[in-house]
Amino acid sequence: MFIKKRLLSFSGLLILILAVFSHAGCAKKADPNKAIGKVIEEANRLSPKTLESYALAYSKAIQEQQALLEDRMAQMRTMPPQDGREIRIKALRAEVLKLQINISSLMARYEIYVKKLKEKGGDVSKFPVQ
Repeated sequence: MFIKKRLLSFSGLLILILAVFSHAGCAKKADPNKAIGKVIEEANRLSPKTLESYALAYSKAIQEQQALLEDRMAQMRTMPPQDGREIRIKALRAEVLKLQINISSLMARYEIYVKKLKEKGGDVSKFPVQ
């Protein structure tokens, strides 16, 4: 029983680690850890064309993270009761929290690029994010 719980704990942790690393670079230019000040400075000097590429990268990254979040939430809702369920739910909750933080960070940076693109006369309707 103890070994089974340890194994489930280890597998849950492994899933969480793999998910975080596999989605760390969702979009080449979309970095949820880039300093806001640096994003503002960068947005001020970028051309509208480059701003569009950044806005598109952030838009795609946000949509990918939102889809992953929805998937993890569905997994939590449909998880059957069994031994080790608590461990897997804790791992999923940790992943959900990480995804929510990433989405929020990506969204803040996305809004900066889109705002600057709009100020420079670019078409922001190409980059919808919900």
